[in-house]
Amino acid sequence: MARRKTTTRRRRTTKPMINAFNAAQTYVIANAVLQGTMGVNPVEFLTGRTSKGFQPGADGFDKVTLPELVGFGASGWSADNIGGVYGSGKTFMDAVQYNLKTNGVQMFTTLLLAPVGFAAAKRVLGKPLINPANRLLKSAGLSTVLKI
Repeated sequence: MARRKTTTRRRRTTKPMINAFNAAQTYVIANAVLQGTMGVNPVEFLTGRTSKGFQPGADGFDKVTLPELVGFGASGWSADNIGGVYGSGKTFMDAVQYNLKTNGVQMFTTLLLAPVGFAAAKRVLGKPLINPANRLLKSAGLSTVLKI
């Protein structure tokens, strides 16, 4: 008798979810690196809005934002401004060196201790505290997008 054809069962693939712990850890590390090198937090870096408002190129030479790097200045975009305008003969490297001298120790300390702290927090919180939070997300309909 001929062998019967067997079909292989397809494995279900789960949709990629956002892990809240990993997202928080990524933000803390990105914040440390940007504070240490550019003098701003991630939101300020992306938007160009610092404590003084949106003033690319006029917010002090020690604050470097993405709009400044792509050519926006206080008067608008210009090809001459690509790479940033730092005033009084300062360069991008002067800004990074100043920020590293000012915030470097804090940056490196955060880069070393944040992963350790988050790993310890995951162990301490463990399954007994995380499972109810994930059940709450499931009842709210967010379990397919977010998990703790």
